Amino acid sequence: MTKGKGSAKEQKCHRILMQKISSSSPLSRHKVMIVDDIQSIRFAVCEYLEKEFEVYEADGGTTALKICENTAIDLVITDIRMPGMSGIELIRILRKGYPKMKFVLMTAYNVDQYIHFARTEKVWNIIPKSTFLNLNHILILVRKLFSNNPFGIDYYFHNAYLQQLHLSDIHSMHKNLPNTVLEPNYYYTSRISSPEENTVIVQKSSELLSASGASTGIYQILEELSGNAMKYSKGEEGNFFELSFGILEEQTVIGVVDYAGTLDRNEILLRLVRHAVIDMQSGLPFGLEDSHGRGLYISREHCEHLIFNIEVGKKTEIIAIIARSSGWNSKAISIFQI
Repeated sequence: MTKGKGSAKEQKCHRILMQKISSSSPLSRHKVMIVDDIQSIRFAVCEYLEKEFEVYEADGGTTALKICENTAIDLVITDIRMPGMSGIELIRILRKGYPKMKFVLMTAYNVDQYIHFARTEKVWNIIPKSTFLNLNHILILVRKLFSNNPFGIDYYFHNAYLQQLHLSDIHSMHKNLPNTVLEPNYYYTSRISSPEENTVIVQKSSELLSASGASTGIYQILEELSGNAMKYSKGEEGNFFELSFGILEEQTVIGVVDYAGTLDRNEILLRLVRHAVIDMQSGLPFGLEDSHGRGLYISREHCEHLIFNIEVGKKTEIIAIIARSSGWNSKAISIFQI
């Protein structure tokens, strides 16, 4: 593929992304408030977001409530643990007075500790800040919360080149291993219509990713996500789903899309809670014997970021972003539901 074609694709992807971002009301009208008792964090997030949004900052819950009395805030991004009023308490108060307000949680602690609260309070996005604060992640999250179209890899990798692969194409790429290396920033997508196709494509794509530098565990993530998609792939457009993979900006990325849209954000958090929380009597996860949900939990354990995009009754997309080097993963979780 020539650089000229790649450049055209890049321009098209950027155009599509900007159309998505502006699909709702103009960005400049959206008001975002950052609540955190650490000044350096507030400053960094506000500075990064203020190019596209009207941004306010508060050093705690009391200040945040005062701002909301005089300003129609659309979205509150709040730390959980703060002196005085916690982020959870702040959300509970604001939700009573401002039912249309959106919320996002931030924490420097283990995200698993707060999935239960996120589900109870219906807050579908948690930003981890344990190692470093990913400002671009926050910007993308806010963009998607104000968009009517959260789908697509282009939000996260707007220079990705999308390429459809048939089973024969994957066979051709695979037969040249170990000499075949996936093209950087190409996101390969295959349609899967049967368990047999799924078995072959998962196996061969995992080996292609491994040869291109993907971390260990990549087969397990592919198997779990594709198995979940196959289970829910009976949509109006037929019994199939799409599996995507690639090395994008030096990160391993896997995606699945089904056209049934039966996955529910409340169910996602419930299943993650049941597998993340330990039963004190048995010492085992509550969800150990659950018939489903373990695949999502296992996938998330390997991910820097696990993303769910859902249009109820129509479409579900799951995107897994995996660090290419082994070690600690932030396990960020984002859920967007139309």
